[in-house]
Amino acid sequence: MFGSIGMPLVDPVLFSRMLKHRGSYVDTIKGADISLTTVSRLPGRIFKDPELMVAYTGSPSVEGKQISMAADLAELYALGKLDAPDAVNGHYCIALIDIPKQQIRFLRDNIGVNTLYVTRIGRGLAFCTEYKCLRALPGFDRSIDLEAIKGFERTGWVPSGLTFFSQVKPVLPGKWSKVSYEDNSLPSEAASSITPAIADAFVPVEVVADALLSAVERLGADQPPAEGIMLSSGVDSALIAELVARSMKQITVKSFTVGHNGGDPEIEGDLAPLK
Repeated sequence: MFGSIGMPLVDPVLFSRMLKHRGSYVDTIKGADISLTTVSRLPGRIFKDPELMVAYTGSPSVEGKQISMAADLAELYALGKLDAPDAVNGHYCIALIDIPKQQIRFLRDNIGVNTLYVTRIGRGLAFCTEYKCLRALPGFDRSIDLEAIKGFERTGWVPSGLTFFSQVKPVLPGKWSKVSYEDNSLPSEAASSITPAIADAFVPVEVVADALLSAVERLGADQPPAEGIMLSSGVDSALIAELVARSMKQITVKSFTVGHNGGDPEIEGDLAPLK
């Protein structure tokens, strides 16, 4: 997903090529000074009427119903059913452009699986699921955020609400962020407004194992040509890789790594369950 407001309209073909790994369906809407493009595996991720423009990525659901069209999100927004962030479940990011109010509302899932970044260039605003697209914009401010770099050096993570570029901010997960066209603001850096639920009863290991296996089997029910797993040498990703290898016998599980030398404990940790 890519969008720009109050900037020279960009060529959607350029950004669809930069995001082509996200799917083969490219939808584009252009207004007087608004450009909105989605690239996904399915059509219908973008919508426009005289008062509202909507784009989304991922797999949101509302009231137990999977969202398959951006028009559905527009209807739910008009009914006030998206007002509470926890009303939307799944892994997703949503951009709602309220044309009469000249306001954009962003929402990411509480876990933060789908990314979304925002920048300002002059009086204009641009946002994208990957900030390599923002870097390609004419006039992009390449100033480095030294605090973000220091935080990364200390902990291995970029501090919440920051990126390596001082003028690129992430939309933080778990809360609606409002940005007006004209006030030169960026999304709020406040923490998530949702408190994670803590189980109040013991859950047997067997129940968790059965739930994970069932989820993986549902994922492979339509026999996809390929599945991707982000491996980190942690228990979670290694376990999921093992379950995929067991349940999807029609595919071959392969492991790839970038930027590590042989013998790295993280590589050994990831490959161990697949031997």
